[in-house]
Amino acid sequence: MRVGWVRAHPDLVGRLAQRRAHVDIGSSVLDQLVTAALLSRAEEVLAARVDAVRAQREVLLGALRERLPSWRVPVPAGGLSAWVDLGAPVSSALSALAHAHGVRIVPGTAFGVDGTFEDRLRVPFSRPPAELRRAVDGLAAAWAVLDPSGSWGAARPAAALV
Repeated sequence: MRVGWVRAHPDLVGRLAQRRAHVDIGSSVLDQLVTAALLSRAEEVLAARVDAVRAQREVLLGALRERLPSWRVPVPAGGLSAWVDLGAPVSSALSALAHAHGVRIVPGTAFGVDGTFEDRLRVPFSRPPAELRRAVDGLAAAWAVLDPSGSWGAARPAAALV
């Protein structure tokens, strides 16, 4: 993130602003002012955000535990997503099926090379709790289509969350 100002003659500022529009992908002046205001309250804003994200994480993990108990989901120590071990190399197929159930999710292979992470799914928890529950419902519906016999989950331990 870049935040900065230029103090110069108005003619120079005008020329720089025109040039910037063509060569720079930086943030607007309004965005910079908002960022500066937030930075002055960083501790307060961060504390509230951490609490909100933790609550969202717990909603997601609880919904996964309830609806998809065969999936292994280590509790993430940070970040905005959880990595799910599906127990089978079906991330791409699951992602495609999930879309038909109202969930857009990227297969694990998008985060690796040469097809790695096909048995993983990166599930973000940055959305509101109700959306997270609906997303898990959609993933569960897609999983049921992908594995109607439950054979992959049957071989997994019952305690899915670590």
